[in-house]
Amino acid sequence: MNILIGDDHLLFREGLCRLLTQLDSSATFTEAGTFDEVMALARGDEDFDLILMDLQMPGWPGFGGIQQICELQAGTPVVIVSASESQGDVRAALDAGASGYIPKTSRVKIMLSALNLVVSGGIYVPPAAIQGD
Repeated sequence: MNILIGDDHLLFREGLCRLLTQLDSSATFTEAGTFDEVMALARGDEDFDLILMDLQMPGWPGFGGIQQICELQAGTPVVIVSASESQGDVRAALDAGASGYIPKTSRVKIMLSALNLVVSGGIYVPPAAIQGD
């Protein structure tokens, strides 16, 4: 599994790489610290099996950025991993084409289950977003 991780915090990216080896021990990771880097990688020759992205990273153009990534990597699930738990952010991300939205406050088991669901073709919505803010 080839995974692209876009987040402006190096420690968080490194932690995600370690965590995601539980999802697939042979996974390979490409990291980006800005939205422009994510875009450049999405435009490149490499196909990704999963893209994880934070909101509000440097260069973030708004939720239209998710749509751009989805168009460049058609068929690849894009999952937002964000500190924001706003119902509006969750809805906007999903409306823009994200296959999931995982709050950074989630437990490891929840994150791995959510990613398994998304990789299997499902969509993950955090329970709090369904229940309301």
